[in-house]
Amino acid sequence: LFETVIITPQPGKLMDFEKQLGEHNKTYHASQSHGCRVYEIANGKNTGKYVWQMGPTSWEALDSRPSDEGHDEHWETVSVHTLPDAHASYWSQDLQHSYFVENFDINKLYIMFIDTKPNKWKELSYLMKKIQKVHAEKLPDEQYGVYWNNTGSSAEGRDLAIVWFFDDWAWMGRNNGFEGKFEEVHGEGSWERWMNDWTSLNEGYEIEIWSYREDLSGHGPAVDVSARTGN
Repeated sequence: LFETVIITPQPGKLMDFEKQLGEHNKTYHASQSHGCRVYEIANGKNTGKYVWQMGPTSWEALDSRPSDEGHDEHWETVSVHTLPDAHASYWSQDLQHSYFVENFDINKLYIMFIDTKPNKWKELSYLMKKIQKVHAEKLPDEQYGVYWNNTGSSAEGRDLAIVWFFDDWAWMGRNNGFEGKFEEVHGEGSWERWMNDWTSLNEGYEIEIWSYREDLSGHGPAVDVSARTGN
């Protein structure tokens, strides 16, 4: 589980916001199930906002989240420098369809938020397993996670998130030849069929790019894949 909160700093208070946020996270959210990372959003309607994300954690751990030893009072030193438009959501990792094979360091996240049609889980699962097979056979070093929104709405349309992890902006301009690799695995013409099927199951999508801020985070950049896969 990941608790994800989008936060907007007050104009003119960015330095104060970052100072207090970094202090808070390194004091109260630096380890175990209450640890968090902070990201800056680089594009789209949320450009310039920050993501405060606690996890991986669990619903049970939320019952014992930090609330004493000055935690709540210190959070006020952060929130006083934010606008009252925070947006929280809770995402569960889909272990069955994610592709993690080795530990890595987080730097940047390319996130595709997908607005799925209702009651299409079996069909979506079938198509995502095809993508996973291509990565396993042809792109073993390109890891990604699949996450479901536990608190979404039909109005917002962020039901499913697929997250790719990359280190430098040049990655955005690279072509990994995925379409050709897909057809090597699944046969000629299979990519067009897959795209048609995928489009028929979804209402649309939205892309956001997040940049990790180690100076503001409690968790460091290192990701233990065993915590994401259960192995």
